[in-house]
Amino acid sequence: MKTFKKSHALLAGSVLLALTGCNTPDYEYEAKPNTSAPTHGGDIFVSLPEKWELKVVDLLGTTTSGNTTNDTVAKDADKDYLTVKDVVLTASIKDTSGNVITSDLELVAGAVVIDGNFINYRPILAEAQVDSDQILSVVAEYNISDGEHSVARKVTVELVGEDFAPEFEAGLSAGGTLDNDTISLELLTGVTDQDAQDAVLSASNIVADAANPFDLAFSIVDVEKVNDMGTPDDAEDDVTYTTQQVEFDVTSISSLLTRGLSYDFKFTYDVNDHNHALSRDLSLTLLAVEDIPGSPKVEEYFTNEIVPETSGVTVVDLKQGIVEREGDEIVISDVTVNGKTSDLDFGILDIDEANGTVTIDSHAFFTEAKVGKTFKAAEVIYTVADDNGNVTDGKRTLSIMVEGEQVNLGAVVASNVDLENPLYVGQFTQANLATFTFGYAHNWNCGGDQGIFISEDAARSGNYGLLLDGAICYIGLDDIATLEAGQKYAFSYGLRNPEDLPSSANPFSPVWVTNTTLNNKFWNAARPAVQPAGEWKEIITLVGTHMGAWAGYEGSTLQWDIGQYDPRAVHHFDDISVVEYGGIDTAVHDILVDNIGLFENNEAIVSNAGVVEIRDDAGDKKLFVDVGAESSVTVSLPLKAGAIKSNARYVLSIEGQLINHAALGLADSVGYSVSLSNGVDSIAASNNPITWAANIMPQDVIISENYGRSAEIDWSQETMTLDITFTQANAQYYINNLRLIAIPN
Repeated sequence: MKTFKKSHALLAGSVLLALTGCNTPDYEYEAKPNTSAPTHGGDIFVSLPEKWELKVVDLLGTTTSGNTTNDTVAKDADKDYLTVKDVVLTASIKDTSGNVITSDLELVAGAVVIDGNFINYRPILAEAQVDSDQILSVVAEYNISDGEHSVARKVTVELVGEDFAPEFEAGLSAGGTLDNDTISLELLTGVTDQDAQDAVLSASNIVADAANPFDLAFSIVDVEKVNDMGTPDDAEDDVTYTTQQVEFDVTSISSLLTRGLSYDFKFTYDVNDHNHALSRDLSLTLLAVEDIPGSPKVEEYFTNEIVPETSGVTVVDLKQGIVEREGDEIVISDVTVNGKTSDLDFGILDIDEANGTVTIDSHAFFTEAKVGKTFKAAEVIYTVADDNGNVTDGKRTLSIMVEGEQVNLGAVVASNVDLENPLYVGQFTQANLATFTFGYAHNWNCGGDQGIFISEDAARSGNYGLLLDGAICYIGLDDIATLEAGQKYAFSYGLRNPEDLPSSANPFSPVWVTNTTLNNKFWNAARPAVQPAGEWKEIITLVGTHMGAWAGYEGSTLQWDIGQYDPRAVHHFDDISVVEYGGIDTAVHDILVDNIGLFENNEAIVSNAGVVEIRDDAGDKKLFVDVGAESSVTVSLPLKAGAIKSNARYVLSIEGQLINHAALGLADSVGYSVSLSNGVDSIAASNNPITWAANIMPQDVIISENYGRSAEIDWSQETMTLDITFTQANAQYYINNLRLIAIPN
């Protein structure tokens, strides 16, 4: 605590003495007594995750966090200036029971700096020293002095170890021909580790499958590679690293292979860091082929075509990489996709042998595609020849890979939108707000022991989620996107209430706009209904200029708040997402069979009761439903085989009209419901449609397994229908213009 220093008092006294010749009265300075020793509220203890970048601990500060305010800070009754002296540092690694494993100050070399009355601690520089179930403890023992008296104090900063195993996609695969004397494959391809960036990874222990057709010789070799960090003139900035690859010696078995046949070899090997050894599969396909004079030249028998997940319908040229040396026409035949020539898997739209193409819809793989990674959507195997009948030896394999993209607009403004960066685990405070909110913006306010936390307890997927505890707790995403004409947006998050709460205590998550001259800039999102304690639900708000209230707001900037305002409430949030879906062509990507949702072909419509038939309404064919006295009428429309997948999300566009509304004497809003079903089990909609008076009501409805399902099941293996259920007795409806499409999560 800084007070008026004695040295300053002495200086003042000397100045007064120098003025005695100026007819000033005599002045006798009385030294301020120093009778009290400093006090404090106890020793300081701070616990941090291993990837925390910087923690500044005030050695005169509070007992719980080393901050500078609170009753537990160091004080001096005489209000003397306090300093820290006689600092002694120790460091040790302990197990969770407190037993010391090793003790050495070198464990935190470079990570701990004493700076006057503060300790600057950079845990991320010491993270490599500590694994899971271990704690790196740094203890500073010191004296707090007022110049004459002192009191002992101790600060303990614990770094909680978190050791991650290497992560990688499923097995590696490669292919080659007899033209390859050796076939090489990098064993650490696609391997990442969340530990220190300099974590040492290696591959070892390759084991050949006993069922392999031959004993193919191989070896693991270290290969030095260079990451080019600039132009050739900046070679000194390039990063050199060593990786490991396996080299298969094709010549060791080439004489044993029968020409024209394909041979599959399978292996396993270990991916290692300092603390883990994880098994990974490796497969090699070897074609015993040779160049046939007069036939097209296949430069690569095994090749990939990468298609971004948002590309939609994409035509893949099977002739790429094939050279016709005599100018003849290249002929593609015997095409199979995932082993099929017909009844193709969902997402594979067409095989066109005449033009040598395969057409794929990358939107069918939104669920499988992960950001920055590729997923094999299709394996295409085919024969290559020319129009004179000269056939290339063997068959060619082309793998169509769908590449995941960052489709969450929230990630543009919040780098840790998925909440998974361990650096930010813990409570938001005013001191760490600038970095801790990781891009989540807006003011927020939670006092006392309540607050906003990133916590394991709030995780729905991954390791961490967001916990809001206390009245007036809210955060938000700023400047998400500019509202475009014709665009649609889905704002969603997972919500769990640990305790039973009334609907009025549920969170409020409005989407609103800035940069507009229009009067109304604030749009309320409805509070979620009551949900069972402990269960996760997906909460969705849909926004788009096609929705009446948003018309005219094009060019405005979208903002989003997530918050709660009830002192009784504790909420868990996770999987916070904003995605665009208005640009997806609903006709091209419609999952309903043969445009049945347009009712233009007088199709037979399946229902369980009531009067259900296609009628002409002023030249437009629509589905007429008369519920009559029935308590429930369900209409079922068929979906394409394999289209509905686990953990996927779909949007249903639908128009509903309660044509005899006036006769029923009902409130303006009358609801009906939709779901996806296999006849027994179902996937629920997060926002069921409504009619309004007798108006035609076009709406979008989100149907997602993440909102609700009646069973854990692989839906892609089921025969699925879109079910529309009406429960208003004697109601008569027109239903029309249904389209069901997949959208990103």
